Amino acid sequence: MSAATLRRFGLARSPLPAAPAGSGPQWLRWLAGFALVAAMAAPLTAQTPIPLFNSTDTSQFVATSGGGPVPWTVVGTNILEVVPGTGNIESVQSFNDFVLHAEFRIPSPPDAGNGNSGIFLQGRYELQIFNSLGVAVPTGNDCGAIWNQRAASTNACLAPGTWQSYDITFRAAQWNGFTKIANAKVTVVLNGVTVQNNVDLLGPTTGGALESPTPGPITLQDNNSVVQFRNVIIRPLNTPLPATTTLFTSVRGSRILVKAVKTDAAGNIYAAGAFTDTSTFGGTNLT
Repeated sequence: MSAATLRRFGLARSPLPAAPAGSGPQWLRWLAGFALVAAMAAPLTAQTPIPLFNSTDTSQFVATSGGGPVPWTVVGTNILEVVPGTGNIESVQSFNDFVLHAEFRIPSPPDAGNGNSGIFLQGRYELQIFNSLGVAVPTGNDCGAIWNQRAASTNACLAPGTWQSYDITFRAAQWNGFTKIANAKVTVVLNGVTVQNNVDLLGPTTGGALESPTPGPITLQDNNSVVQFRNVIIRPLNTPLPATTTLFTSVRGSRILVKAVKTDAAGNIYAAGAFTDTSTFGGTNLT
């Protein structure tokens, strides 16, 4: 019999608590049930806000291509300005569920790119930034859209040169191993108006990373327009995994006796379990 406490991309061993005298296999079955109930009952809580950019410090971002320093321009004390042609930037940290606040400003008068930019959630799903002032019926290319997948329910875009805000609540896709069992979901508030209300994200938008069980970064897009950003702040959410999630998989008839899961603020997935013979966790064999 082995016992393990596991972290995705890491492994540490620790003993399970001792069984009461004479309890036998029944105690293990009770412990398994207790662990699962505890995981399912974990509350949804917001963690400490993390400023990704709200000063002159760009250290929370890197260039998406190559991972080098941010190639954009810091203007004044808290504005980050796209330098067209230098490429996207992405957060150093990756996230699962989160609440994100970001403010942006489209150039006035509009430049050749017409204020085109975006925020990729987990580096996968683009929330569009665009000069959509006066558009009567928004499309998948207008501000507030899940780009080319779902238009904003109403046009809440302000005039170029005005600071605008996004408040985004994101729930990551749910997985059973490497099989997606539920789409990611997002609620988007643009300038105080809800333009996407707990909608499904059907898959990555064009240019986004492939979906997988792993967390992903916040990516700010360079799409050849001098868009500015400020006050980019994220609050990770501690969301319990659904009861249907299976992190342990039997190999050669091994018996899984206990499993419990949780996520931390950085999006790492933890599991604790007892098993016989060999099992896998996230594709890694455990013995």
